Parts: sequence; structure tokens; C-alpha cells
Amino acid sequence: MLDPGVGSVKPWGVGINCTKTWKLDRLLQKYEETIAKMVQEGVISEWPALVLYPDGTNGEVYNTETQKWEVPVEGLGENQVPWEKQLADITEKRGSWPEILVGGCCMASYKSIANLRGIFESSQ
Repeated sequence: MLDPGVGSVKPWGVGINCTKTWKLDRLLQKYEETIAKMVQEGVISEWPALVLYPDGTNGEVYNTETQKWEVPVEGLGENQVPWEKQLADITEKRGSWPEILVGGCCMASYKSIANLRGIFESSQ
């Protein structure tokens, strides 16, 4: 999608939506390796912005039969890091992106986003 040989419109950003936060780090490593290579080879001149809208769940999985979000049996009783903290930690390690836009889907609420904002403000 960033290769000018594939299309005439260059996106200002790339991203990941509707994905569990625990999957983001590895996916972003693949993005970063590919984009760094594209810049190094002169295919693109600069990094795009990064857009992350992962699931706002804390391990819950949507059960299509009951049509409810449920905590998997193996996830019961675990000390889980809140979604906002997970997302903040993931974005904190990303040094090459000129801009990072974050939000959430699938159970992310205005309260989750407010907590995420609070984490970012307190780290500045």
C-alpha cells in the first residue's frame, strides 16, 4: 500500500484495527522492518503515521452463540494489565513513527480512552 509502483495515492498512515493488544508488538515489528527496508531502498522517502485501534478488551472473547463477551476459562483469576496500560506500553517503544494515533474498538469505551489519555499525559 505504500509502494508508489502499486498505486498513485500515498496513504498518510498505516495501521491495525480490531486486534488483541497482545498481538500488536509482533505485528508492529513486521511493519517496522518492512517500512525501514522501503525507506533504506528508496521506495518511500519517509515513514507514514501509525494508527492503532485495537480491541478494548482485557482478554474477553466474543461468543457468537451467546452473543456476549466472555472471559476464557484459562483467563479467569489472572492478574491482567488494563487495556489502556497495554496500549500505552506498546506505543511507548515505537521510535520511528513520526505520529501515532491511538484509539480502540470492540469494548473500548469513553472511559477507556480517557484512561489512555491520562496515561499519556502523566508520562510527558
